[in-house]
Formats: sequence, structure tokens, C-alpha cells
Amino acid sequence: MSSSIDRDTVISWSEQAQSTLQEAKKMCTQAQTLLQSTTYQLVTQLPEKLQFVTFMVDALKQQQELLTSIVESQSRLRKESVNQFNVQVERDLTPALAQLDSILAQLAKTKVPSYLINSVVHEKEAHIDSLVEDRNLCDFISLDDIKLLTTNIEIYKANCTKLHGLLEKTMNESVLEPYKIIASKKYHNVMKQYKELMPMHLGISLAPDVSPYKLNNLINTILKENSSLENELVPMLEMMTNHYDQCVQGTLFFNTKNPNDPLVDVNFEVLRNDALELPDVLKELKTVYDIILNNEMRTKKILSSEFSRIDSLISMVKDLLDFYIEYKATNLSTYMILVLSCDELFGKCSIDMKSNQTPLEAYTETINLLVYHYTQFLSVYKSEYLTELFYEQYTYPRRYLSTLTNFLNHDIFQLQQEEYERRRNWLAKYGDFIPTEFRLPGEVDQPAIIQVVTEGLDDVQKDYNDGRFNESAEEINLSEFIKTMKL
Repeated sequence: MSSSIDRDTVISWSEQAQSTLQEAKKMCTQAQTLLQSTTYQLVTQLPEKLQFVTFMVDALKQQQELLTSIVESQSRLRKESVNQFNVQVERDLTPALAQLDSILAQLAKTKVPSYLINSVVHEKEAHIDSLVEDRNLCDFISLDDIKLLTTNIEIYKANCTKLHGLLEKTMNESVLEPYKIIASKKYHNVMKQYKELMPMHLGISLAPDVSPYKLNNLINTILKENSSLENELVPMLEMMTNHYDQCVQGTLFFNTKNPNDPLVDVNFEVLRNDALELPDVLKELKTVYDIILNNEMRTKKILSSEFSRIDSLISMVKDLLDFYIEYKATNLSTYMILVLSCDELFGKCSIDMKSNQTPLEAYTETINLLVYHYTQFLSVYKSEYLTELFYEQYTYPRRYLSTLTNFLNHDIFQLQQEEYERRRNWLAKYGDFIPTEFRLPGEVDQPAIIQVVTEGLDDVQKDYNDGRFNESAEEINLSEFIKTMKL
């Protein structure tokens, strides 16, 4: 033992070692707390927040995709509905109505002379004077019903146009504009910020059982540095603890005054050197602590900015998800209810229709049927009816009357004369041999035509004189009228 080392010196070293060890333990405890805090923030808290924001963004993506699908589907259906309506009107209904107007105009131009009207109709007509003048074919169809039908069609078209306009306005104002301005704009803003916070941007892997930091040099450096500093704390604290234990042993050595005590083994030279090095060790420990503290401060500074951005992004995602819920519950629901109500009105028709028809199809089919019927009416009137009427009223009756006249004046007359001569000759030859009490053949009951009664020959019989037919004024008028129909 050095002669300069005495009990007071050892006690002084012991007190120094004790205070230094207490300070070191305090710094190590604080350093360990800082290390745990830094590790928790970087290894657990930041990845968890990123996982949560990723989860929220994924949920937002799903809602955005669903909402986009609904909006695009409804927008497409709206356009298809309007286009289908316009196509059916322009391609089918409008031409059909034009054809109806055309055939009605032709019917109105086609005259019907009064002599063509059935006499029964003459008697039932309230306005007899109107029969003096010629009518037209339109007088014999239900123009009032046609007018009612076309009016109902125009009302239906006007109502549908208004409903389509209302749906289009509601679609734009309540569905598309909020979606584009609020949903899409905010969504793209969220996704832009999320890309800036992407785990790969921070160099963080969120996969389980994998070190989270591989690419972020700053965070990786802090974690590696803290791990190394934590390893440095242990030997320094052990050195201070051992030095303090040796100081205690040195104090016991002087207190027992028994240098030969085997329990007391103190190397006072080493103790002296350790006491001299102790301030430097404490200083080194303080340096390590300061680095750990600085890393904690750097971590907080880094994460303060990132957490603020993450929290802001999470808040934006939550607000946008709330908007989606409100949008679907209010905007889309209101629009869909309006669509259902309008569809019910679109399906209303003033005429009977088939189960698989739309009102436009039913109206178009009805108009086409009317056009077909009136076209046939006009065609039959011009090309068939008048010719058939002339034939039945004049041609055939004349033929019939001529045949009947020839038959009566020639065939029947000749038959009667031949029979008369035969009977007369028979009586002359055999009559004297027959008793007078017997009925003699040939005297009576020879078949003869006394009167001929005919029907349907009035129009030609009155113009039949001396075996010739004379054309009546009515016949001439009808013949000339037929010619005009063929022009």
C-alpha cells in the first residue's frame, strides 16, 4: 500500500464513488427511459400509426370505388334513359305521327260523293243539309279519338321531357357536383398526402417479423446508435459500481486495521487510478446520455411533424368517410327515390299496352296500326271499293238483266211456242178419240211466266229501253269519279 494513501483518502474516494455512482445510476435510468421511449416511438408507435392510416385509407379506397361505381352507373343509366327516350321519339314515334298526319291529310283530300252514302245513314243524320255537299274520308273516322290520342302522346312526351330534365338537374346538383367537388377533390388530396406518408417513403416495412427500418437512414441510424450506446452504458456503470465496491472494501480495511484479513483484498493503486479516471468516466457517461437525449429529441422532432401529418390525414379520412355515409344516405337516396317515382310516371300510359312494352312503344305501335288501317282504307277506297261498287251497281245488274231478258224473250218464249204447237198438233191428231168427259191434255195448265219480280236492278232497269241500256247521270258521275281516283 502506498504511504500516501490513508484512511481519509479512501473515505474521500468512497464518497466520490458513491455520489458519482448515484449520479450515474440516475443518468442510466433516465437514459434507459429515453431509449425505451425512442424505441417505442420509432419501432411501435410510428408503424402502428402508419398501419392505422393505411387501414383507414384502404377503407376509404373501398368506399370511393363503391361510390364511384354507383355514381358512374347512375350517370350512365341516366344518359342511356334519355338517349333511349330521344331515339324512340325521333326514330319511331315522330315518323309514325308524321305518317299519320300524312294519311289523314290524304283522307281529307279524298272526296266522298253523297250518292255513295248509305240511305240508312241519310235517315239517321241529324244535319241533312250537310249531305248535299260532298264529304271526305276523314268524315268517316273518329278524328276526336285520334286527336285525344295525339294530345295524350304530346302530354306524355312533354311530361317525360320535364321529368328527364328534373332527373338531369338533380343528378348534376345532388349527385355529380358533390361527388366531383367534394368527394373526388378531397379524395385525391387525401391520396396525395398518403403517398407522401407511404411507409416506403419513410423507409418503413410494415410486414410482421421484419425489421421495420431498412431504407430510412436517419431513423435507422438513431436506432443503431441507441443500441450501441445502450451497450456502452453497461460497462461504464459496472466500472463505477466496482470502483465503489472497492472503495467500501478499502474503508473496511482501515476500520478493521487487520491487513491480514483474507476478506479484505484491496489494490489501492488501482483504486487510486480508478478514482482519478472516475470524472472522465462520468463525463463519458454524460456524453452518452446527452447523445441518447439528443436522439430522443431528434425522434420527437421527426415524429412530431410526421404524427401531425398522420393525424391530419386520419382526420381528413374520417371526415371524408362521414361525408360518404351522409352522401349515400341523403344525396344518393333522394335521387334514387326520385328515379323510382319518375319511373312510375314514365310507365303510365293512356292506352292499354303489353306487359313488355313501354308507353312510347305502345303509342308507336298504335299509331302505326292506325296508319296501316287508314292507308289500307284509302287504298281500298280508291282501287277496290269504287270499282266494286260500280260493278255491283251497274255492270253486273246489266249483265244479269240482259241474260234474263234474252232468256225470257228467246229461250222461254221458244220453249212455250214449241210446247203450244206440240199440244195443238196432238189434239188435232188424237183429240177426236178421247171422250169429252176426260180431261184433254193441252187445253189448260201450260206452264207460263205471268210476272217476273226482280230485286237489285232498279239502277239499270229504269234506263233500259228497247233492249238497250242508257247511262244514267249517277252512273256517269261514278264512272268519272273513279277515273279521278286513279290519277
